[in-house]
Amino acid sequence: MRELLVLLQFTISAGVIASTLLMQAQMHYIAGKPLGFQKQNRLIVTLRGATTIEKLPTIRTELGKNPNILGVSEAVTLPGKTTGENLVQMDNNNGVPTPVEVFDMPVATDFVPVLGLQIAKGRDFSQRLLTDSGVSVLVNETLVHKMGWTDPLGKRIYGNAGIVVGRVIGVVKDFNFKSLRTVIEPFAMLPLNDDLSGLPESARPSQQRLMVLNIKGDNVGQTLDFVEGVMRQADARHPFEYEFLDQQLDSLYKSEHNLTRLIGIFAAICIFIACLGLFGLVAFTTEQRSREIGTRKVLGASAFQIIMLLAQRILLLVVIASVLAAVISYFAMDRWLLGFAYRASINPLVFLLAAVLAAGVAFITVALQSYKTASADPVNALREE
Repeated sequence: MRELLVLLQFTISAGVIASTLLMQAQMHYIAGKPLGFQKQNRLIVTLRGATTIEKLPTIRTELGKNPNILGVSEAVTLPGKTTGENLVQMDNNNGVPTPVEVFDMPVATDFVPVLGLQIAKGRDFSQRLLTDSGVSVLVNETLVHKMGWTDPLGKRIYGNAGIVVGRVIGVVKDFNFKSLRTVIEPFAMLPLNDDLSGLPESARPSQQRLMVLNIKGDNVGQTLDFVEGVMRQADARHPFEYEFLDQQLDSLYKSEHNLTRLIGIFAAICIFIACLGLFGLVAFTTEQRSREIGTRKVLGASAFQIIMLLAQRILLLVVIASVLAAVISYFAMDRWLLGFAYRASINPLVFLLAAVLAAGVAFITVALQSYKTASADPVNALREE
């Protein structure tokens, strides 16, 4: 029963260690995976109210005076935030209207270069072309593949009653506009209309835009102070609200980071409890075999040999526990990783590392507990009845 409890304790400990390492590997993989756009040094500023939004040309001009600001654009939403999905009719490869579900994002000009997106075919929106004010659309490569287009440029988008409401002018390379839990889906960017003159007065205060700025990595504090000054002049009624795109994207995985941290703490607690169990088991075993240990010492056995004698049974239990833990944690982590469309592979070396850590902890525990007996005078043990 004692050995069974030790086996159970180290199975849990090794399993939790392996799970923690695999979760950390997955989160590291997510943090380093290219998203298809630049998230570093992208500042997001929230604009509230139609009055402020209508001042965007002036705000852009003022922000452009700062050499640390490399580009400015706006959007209704941004990658990582909620994006609308609509069922629309689009030309198939034969020009026949075909229904397709598409995520859309209204954006202003310069959004593509500010966010670091890449045009795979066609062109970006242009302020110089009047045709881009409401009918031009950028689509991603996934939508092109889903529609089976050999030439996506000029493909039509239909509204109610089969009226053409837009045409494809360009294709952007695929980028992850949602979290890495999901695959890239069909996506379209539409020109953002900031003409709010037709809104009823009651709806004007609730309007909102997200302004994204590409800033230099140097003197970030000074750049923030400058942007805040410009925004206070444009909108004194609302506080200056900002966040960095990379931090906002990292927050998408807050629950996973918290779970990894909690499991790491749980692993430490499991190892501590397992060590307490080992201390008790080794103390009991040492007491039961004190005369045998004394005899072996008289016959020339060293302290290290005595420690190995007491530890070999424990290490065998740890090896068995590590095998059981590897099987259990593999299936548990494989199921957990199903929640990610993009995931790191399960490296078998993780289970080996967990086994080595568990065995190392077990051996140190046994050595500390049994060293006193192993190095004691054997005569005292042989005198005991």
